[in-house]
Amino acid sequence: LYYLVKGGLEIFLHSAGEGNDRLLYTVHPGELSGHLAILSGDYSFVTCRANENSQVVRVSKDTFYALVHRHPQVILNMSKHLMRRLSPLVRQVDFALDWTQVNAGKTIFKQGDPAAGIFIVLNGRVRSVVTISE
Repeated sequence: LYYLVKGGLEIFLHSAGEGNDRLLYTVHPGELSGHLAILSGDYSFVTCRANENSQVVRVSKDTFYALVHRHPQVILNMSKHLMRRLSPLVRQVDFALDWTQVNAGKTIFKQGDPAAGIFIVLNGRVRSVVTISE
């Protein structure tokens, strides 16, 4: 996780089909970069480059989780910031998505059903139950 003290950072997504990087957004002083990777535990799928001489503070994963453990409200603030950053990306693919809220305990699909799409869980948990016949 990186906190920008001064300067500027640009976040790029590599476009394999076009063979170049596409600018997603710019990080300004007082903002964060790397929040999605630290929250998900996955590798970053974007490239972050300084667009001018910049000063950043690196917060390690262990330090971040210790901070969240002591001050849980940090995760809420970070989530709000992340949602602002993801919104342009979500709007780009929104036309292809069918947004649905699923109440706890509701069956989304059953074993043996033909595949009708991909489900992306934005919030909550999904449990998969497999029945094995003997």
